[in-house]
Amino acid sequence: MCGASLEAAVYAAEELEETAKLFLLLRNTPTQALNAAQVKELGRMRLITVAKPIEGRRSKSRH
Repeated sequence: MCGASLEAAVYAAEELEETAKLFLLLRNTPTQALNAAQVKELGRMRLITVAKPIEGRRSKSRH
């Protein structure tokens, strides 16, 4: 993991760990990704923090 600071790297590692946990828990469960409007609404409600893309990295589009 890397980050602009040690704190950012630790945060990124924790996010990766939580993502891996969800992947393992849901691996055989049908899922549906949230659309952009749903993500925005959850951010507005402060239920999630919408992460900004890491500079210099290309985001993968999931269509």
